[in-house]
Amino acid sequence: MALSFTRGLLPLLGHRYGRRHAPNTGHECSLREVIGLVRRRTTTKPEDETIAIAGLLPIDVGALLTINGENAAEERMKALILQLGQVPRRFPLLLTTKLRIPGFTWAPRSLADARESDDADGDATCTEDGLLCQYSFVRLEASLRTNPRPPSHGNRFT
Repeated sequence: MALSFTRGLLPLLGHRYGRRHAPNTGHECSLREVIGLVRRRTTTKPEDETIAIAGLLPIDVGALLTINGENAAEERMKALILQLGQVPRRFPLLLTTKLRIPGFTWAPRSLADARESDDADGDATCTEDGLLCQYSFVRLEASLRTNPRPPSHGNRFT
């Protein structure tokens, strides 16, 4: 029990120490920092997650509190992301359950469940219509997918 409590508390204390000895940035945390701080945390009421972390971010918690109802958790997460306007570029690739809201099926349902956050390769813009960002991709030729070459037993990688 003590070990699990310590594992949860140490990142937060380290963050507070770092913030106390850093210049004032105008708000407490970035979204990247919040994802790291709430990782593996739980809540008995999913709709309260965004309310609990709102004080760490430069957003209006009052707007989140006006969202109630059966789908409040997802709608509050959408509202939080929209207020931020910018999210990490790899935000859609976080390994976690996604929102079921049209245009936001790329967004995580919970930041506490996210298993990755340490990306520093830029931001994406979140709008009412969804996410705007440029991504690179590799196109695989159909022949590679349908007729892969059998592995050669003569070549070995070391």
